[in-house]
Amino acid sequence: MWLQEALCSNPIWRSPENWCRSQPNQSSDIFSFGIVMIYIMHNIMAFHISQEHLSAKDMWRPILRRDISYFADEDSLNRLLTHMGKENEFFFRLIELAGSFTPGDLRQPFASWDFVQPELRDLPEI
Repeated sequence: MWLQEALCSNPIWRSPENWCRSQPNQSSDIFSFGIVMIYIMHNIMAFHISQEHLSAKDMWRPILRRDISYFADEDSLNRLLTHMGKENEFFFRLIELAGSFTPGDLRQPFASWDFVQPELRDLPEI
């Protein structure tokens, strides 16, 4: 049985499903594994935010925005939204975040991180 409605893990290591209080699944585990691998291999905490943001009521906003920027193409975001369902309070928040990128503030897809080994960049996206 999967946990639901519970916030598991440290905020900067949490999967998008968990942030959105949706049912975690195998994708959540793969996501967490990938985040840990990035840290182990490159000493990068992909979702690190300032202490000020970390203590904010909407700390989810900068973390999920980076999540979308780094790991969510249109197809994977749509799969996550379908998994969550429109009744989820984060459904429209994620759509708003996905639309917040501008020409001066582009997404930074993980697949384009040239300093990361091709084998690690080839891990499945969320």
